[in-house]
Amino acid sequence: MNPSSETVSAEIQDLLDNLSDENYYFVVQELSQFLDNGTENSILLVEMCFNRFTIYGEDLKIMFVEPAIAALFRKLMEKPHFVTVFSHVVLTYTPISEEFIDDLSNSLQLSACEKIGFGLLLLDSENNDIKIAGRDFCMSRCVELCDTYDSLFSANYIVDPLRFLEKSEVLSKHVDTFMQMMLQIWLNANLSFMLAPDDPKYFSCIDFHVENLIDMDDETQAPLFAIMLGMTLISDVERAFIQRSFQKLANILLFPLFLLYISFSLR
Repeated sequence: MNPSSETVSAEIQDLLDNLSDENYYFVVQELSQFLDNGTENSILLVEMCFNRFTIYGEDLKIMFVEPAIAALFRKLMEKPHFVTVFSHVVLTYTPISEEFIDDLSNSLQLSACEKIGFGLLLLDSENNDIKIAGRDFCMSRCVELCDTYDSLFSANYIVDPLRFLEKSEVLSKHVDTFMQMMLQIWLNANLSFMLAPDDPKYFSCIDFHVENLIDMDDETQAPLFAIMLGMTLISDVERAFIQRSFQKLANILLFPLFLLYISFSLR
């Protein structure tokens, strides 16, 4: 017969009350067993852990949750019932928002990869507010990764999150979503350059000498115009702009292929 919720609560409370540096690993191991015993016991554990540290107040912005609680939260993220437990517990006490998720992840001292995983897991919630908050939170973390695009092909800012997601049976289901987010953010940030370069120096420094073309026929104008355009783009400012432009364009075109390569190489 399964123990009653009162018995489980008493056991959890006793372990939390006796938590110390000396018995840290033992307590975490004992409490982790409740996460393996179904959704109801997991909800009890998370409720008691969160209530113990009053994470629902303004102090969440400036506090760090005890390492044992953070360790249990990480273990819960590997369980298929994570989003059910989290949604039930949090919605009981506070409205969900991207800000709350951000503050909570910081107080738990989650890594950049863990934050992305956290946000992706919330996409499975049946609650629309949690789903939206999770998506926005995850997109914000992906934007932070894309901000390092200058070192695109030498950094591990994509490889590390992918490896983190792939090593978990639960999180690996969200790899495609993560890749889509990264590509969407990258394209949103860079495709405007392809449509309209945003550097006014590109046009302000060019003298097309249009008045000299008035009396020429089309066959003469075309090659001459091309030569004139090439001859005018010789200043240091213009040369630097062109080099930067082609580098951006190359990154834009190669980025989707890079994502595919990384994704398949890790599988």
